[in-house]
Amino acid sequence: EDSGFGIFTNSKIDKLNSVVVSVPFRSCISVDLITKSPPLDLIFIENPGYLSYPDEVISIGLIFARLRLQKTDQNISCPWSRHVRTMPETFNTTLFWSENELDELKGCTVFHLTKLLKRQIESDYQALYEPLISNYPEYFSSMTINDYYWALSVVYSRSAEIIRQGTLVQCIPPIVDMANHNPQLSVEPSEALYYDEVTDSIQLRTAQILNPQEECTAVYGNYPNSKLLYTYGFVIHDNPHKAIDLWTKVTPTVYQA
Repeated sequence: EDSGFGIFTNSKIDKLNSVVVSVPFRSCISVDLITKSPPLDLIFIENPGYLSYPDEVISIGLIFARLRLQKTDQNISCPWSRHVRTMPETFNTTLFWSENELDELKGCTVFHLTKLLKRQIESDYQALYEPLISNYPEYFSSMTINDYYWALSVVYSRSAEIIRQGTLVQCIPPIVDMANHNPQLSVEPSEALYYDEVTDSIQLRTAQILNPQEECTAVYGNYPNSKLLYTYGFVIHDNPHKAIDLWTKVTPTVYQA
């Protein structure tokens, strides 16, 4: 109750590695889909530098869809709008905490990472998105930095990385992106969320026996609570994964052979 979304079985699954959900890659929000869909295709042809940053390409696609959904005039279609409509409007990651709330974490790595990320977001917004708004006001005139915060949070918390046709590809699969994290599963993330080359699909597979109405979960990674809070906006009581971050200054000469 009041725990958000999840994926649940409607019948007993008594075989491990069973496919619960299979999503064709063509249905995923990806760089390939966004850069081939009008009118964004023209934007990336005119601004090829964006293609070096998959996070930014997907963020632009998400923001484009979000702004379309906010408008009453829907003359411009967007193939992934229905998917975006299912996504959360807000996040509980530390990016969205007030300064007073964030001050409670002073002395922790998450505090410093959040401050660094906020500065980077503000810098990237000025460098990448203010020109986008200026050059393409018909699509992005109503965009604000809050839309950018939202889009990056979607990418960080809901995207998956797969090896497709020999290339590392980042995408956001519908339905499967609602699977919750379970650190108790003894599988790797790529085993619970599996890319099947034969069907060109992303599959959520079981790592345990499930009874009807039980939740089918995934593994985001072997992450400590600091990573879960910073990226996903939650922590887990008695999380089995713990880590200590060690920071040091490295001079440029260290990388010289």
